[in-house]
Amino acid sequence: MENRINRAEQLWQAWMEKQGQLEKLIGTGTDSIRELEKTQYDFFRTGLYRISAQPQEHEKLHLQAIALISRKLQKKLYPNPVIRLLHRAKARLFDKPKHLREFETQKVEGLILLNQQFKKLGLASYSGKLDKFLDYESSLVTIPMTTQLPDKSTLDIDVKLARDKSGIYLFNGFGAAMTKPGEMPVKQFFEVGASINAMEAANLLAGRAVKKEFELVDGTRSQKWLQLDFQQQQSPGSFKMLEYHDDFPLEKNLTELMDKVVFEGLKVKEALKGLEQGHQISIGLRNGQYDNVLLQANPADLSISISDKSGQPLSMESLAKKEPDAAHQIERSLSLVRTERIETQQDRSLGIG
Repeated sequence: MENRINRAEQLWQAWMEKQGQLEKLIGTGTDSIRELEKTQYDFFRTGLYRISAQPQEHEKLHLQAIALISRKLQKKLYPNPVIRLLHRAKARLFDKPKHLREFETQKVEGLILLNQQFKKLGLASYSGKLDKFLDYESSLVTIPMTTQLPDKSTLDIDVKLARDKSGIYLFNGFGAAMTKPGEMPVKQFFEVGASINAMEAANLLAGRAVKKEFELVDGTRSQKWLQLDFQQQQSPGSFKMLEYHDDFPLEKNLTELMDKVVFEGLKVKEALKGLEQGHQISIGLRNGQYDNVLLQANPADLSISISDKSGQPLSMESLAKKEPDAAHQIERSLSLVRTERIETQQDRSLGIG
């Protein structure tokens, strides 16, 4: 994918944003104007160091305009020709090499940190492409991603990165949108502090609950269930996040289900892990009535929801153990089957990118 971002244009836009913030802080008096001009000169000067090293053709016009403004500011700030000449020599021989070394170091450190964060997000397949997005002059960067989910719905993610004072880009949360065939997208922004990864975001947008562990103020760990309330929209693209304390007896409910339904080869720990991650578990069923049933955790009423493959609710009684029919001698068995690709794809990474 060709990088068509105009870094010189972003440099200018970033300055306009910074100038507005500074004017609010220091005003627009005579002394303030000189301070603004010096800040603008240093801002453009260091930006030109970075971009002029390898300028793209579509950036050159903006670079020329910024360079012209920088020269005018330089004459204004250093009116004495001798002092201005010394300043130029220092900038070329010392300031520029020093700045570029520091910038490269910061860039490498930032990439290492972001790669670690992307792996935690379940976006490891995208981490190797981050360097294409980080050599910008913008204070905020958005990285779009998309993937196809097993149920034929589409998950679009926009990762937000914010540049700190040292120049390193930090993860600032991500917006996620799930689009099911023939339906409008469902959107939600997940703040960095929520510690939600891409797999969990997909399950939350699908309406399911996810169990998360959090660190409290006193350093202790606590667990709770999270679920989006699609009836309460807090802002465009943001629904209220419901929280349920960890008093949901999920393992007990699963055991009770196993007492009433024959499960062969069911690994309880794996089933519990999948339900806690918000997966909908598909269970093959050979009883002449259903091809398979779907299970998902429902902490709102402390139960495990059961439905058929079309999503219609089923009662536990309809799946309860029955004595074998002597006339048919039908062998009834249930075997746990993960929804296709969820175990191999979602548990490690959604593979976005």
